[in-house]
Amino acid sequence: MLQSIEKSIKRASLLKKSIRQKTHSGLHYYKIVYVLTHENEFYSSELKDNPVSATAIFTEEKLASDFSRGIQNKKYEVKPAMLGRVIESQKHEETIKVVSINPDMDGIADDIIFVPLFDTLTKQNLLSPSDDAISLLAIDKVAHYNMGAETVFFSLNNKLLPETGEGRVEKLESLVEDLAFIIPRISLKKGSFNIICLILNLENYVEEKAFIREYKTFDSYTDTIFVTSELKILNGLLEEIKYDGSNLEGIYMPLYEMQNN
Repeated sequence: MLQSIEKSIKRASLLKKSIRQKTHSGLHYYKIVYVLTHENEFYSSELKDNPVSATAIFTEEKLASDFSRGIQNKKYEVKPAMLGRVIESQKHEETIKVVSINPDMDGIADDIIFVPLFDTLTKQNLLSPSDDAISLLAIDKVAHYNMGAETVFFSLNNKLLPETGEGRVEKLESLVEDLAFIIPRISLKKGSFNIICLILNLENYVEEKAFIREYKTFDSYTDTIFVTSELKILNGLLEEIKYDGSNLEGIYMPLYEMQNN
């Protein structure tokens, strides 16, 4: 399942009504944006119609200055900051966090960025709850670090799904919708290769195939891959990526080569 957002929102796609879905194609992890600060803390406010507190960033200094004049009680300074620094500052050990792009006083933003939780046990960025990603403990952390991979993992299994029937179909359909909304709104720093990895362990290829597609990603250097219950690694075009599973390098090298080619 998808981890909760700000402890209360279970479905990412519910946040659609809080954004204009206005694209900012030039925005990326290393872009300088403008933030509002008070005593070294970033300004955040709730999104409209959702109990989600989002850290505000602005693509232009004037937008930030105009917004700051409408804030009551506290005086905020407008400061330039690298978007990636803002994202890293919001990482949380339990929930997915949110950054809002050019919000207004009514809580409507141009768009939002999701910040995956950072699990202290597996040392990985996750979209699913930590207990669903326990298998990631098998990842060789030294090799992972040495190879410079930047990754986000989502793990899906049958544990919390109805076994059969309409309830199962509805649950899977809602997850597909949520992932289609959240994946294009994740920004990662550039590594030797960048992967958002969906681990699909439903033991049903037809169900797993519903999740496999070419998701648009926030950063052009990030790709989405899929690990099926048959331990096949596929790209969004259902093309299999051959790998040597005897060590992490044997898995990561084909992914590195895929991105560099």
